[in-house]
Amino acid sequence: MPSWPTANSMPQKWPLGVVEATTDGRIRTEMDAGPAKMRRRFTVEVHTFQFPDGTFILNGQQRSDLIAWYDAADPGGDPGGIGGGVLPFTWDDARFSGDTLTLRFVSRPTFRAIVPDAAEASQLFSVSVELETVPT
Repeated sequence: MPSWPTANSMPQKWPLGVVEATTDGRIRTEMDAGPAKMRRRFTVEVHTFQFPDGTFILNGQQRSDLIAWYDAADPGGDPGGIGGGVLPFTWDDARFSGDTLTLRFVSRPTFRAIVPDAAEASQLFSVSVELETVPT
């Protein structure tokens, strides 16, 4: 399984400000009389992680590496891509040391130029990313 890229000093830690949410695995049924009943809808809940605009900053080379890894069709090839965002990948969980999450992209990453310099090494981009856990 592919993992988060390490090429060209790609950030390995999650930025501050990541928003985590969990799907509600319950279903509530209102009764004609008395309290509502609740039961589990499913046993595995999906966690989503949003990296809001302005929290995840990449330079021009890192942006290029992320796009190449995201679009790479061969999961075993260099740089071990995720086939346009459809394949899951692993990334170390920044919340707990030693844990690894299996994730996939909910939507394609979006980039906003912060420093749109002509030289790639001087460019800076704010990246918006939304990821979800993949039940294993």
